[in-house]
Amino acid sequence: MVDIHSHIAPAIDDGADSLDESLSMLEAAYESGTTHIVITPHYLNKSQCRFDVRKSDIEKAFSVLCEAKEKAKLPIEIFLGAEHFGVTDISRYAEEGRLVPINGSRYILVEFDFADDIHRVGFVTGALQSHGFVPIIAHPERYFFLQNEPSGAFSLLEKGCLFQVNKGSPLGKYGPGPQALSKWFLDNHLAHFVASDCHSPYQRTPRMNQAHEMLTYRLGQAYVERIFNENPMKVLNDQPITYG
Repeated sequence: MVDIHSHIAPAIDDGADSLDESLSMLEAAYESGTTHIVITPHYLNKSQCRFDVRKSDIEKAFSVLCEAKEKAKLPIEIFLGAEHFGVTDISRYAEEGRLVPINGSRYILVEFDFADDIHRVGFVTGALQSHGFVPIIAHPERYFFLQNEPSGAFSLLEKGCLFQVNKGSPLGKYGPGPQALSKWFLDNHLAHFVASDCHSPYQRTPRMNQAHEMLTYRLGQAYVERIFNENPMKVLNDQPITYG
């Protein structure tokens, strides 16, 4: 499996508390079937970061983790990225070269306030697209505006946005609202990715095998292979994704 959303970078946000925790999470991910994982620490969102995170801080954390992974001889591959908060002036960050797309690709992970509205989400994702990025909207099933009106997802899809569902959502880990909406995305093949959004070795872990097994049973192997492996690998290789 290929995980494009994780908080395994050490001591930078509300994810791994230390380098030891980061390595434990990498080990758990690999043991449960993940072969590639992207570090996506919270970025541009001060409420979820330990300090005012800069692009250079993310790059440094990535470098430290890469070195530690090699010393520990963990065979999992890790890649650079970030979970960008959808700030209104995100164009300024793009113009200044301060965004962190996944593995240097056209694909960029972006999250929003749960109580945001679809018009501002459309504005921010449109701004990213104007700079050549393809927005991957993190955990859309957790946003109230989509829980209240799921059809709003179609307007974002038509504008070229992609959707990443959290592995815990269809398992009910975030409550009934996200569970129901995640199943709607998945049943209708509107999700392009499932990722862990892991934060800890103990809760919200990087293990994706349970969700993979359950969704394979419900949805079939072909679609599950696409959203757990094929599409995420296309992101890492900067290849186009044309369907869910």
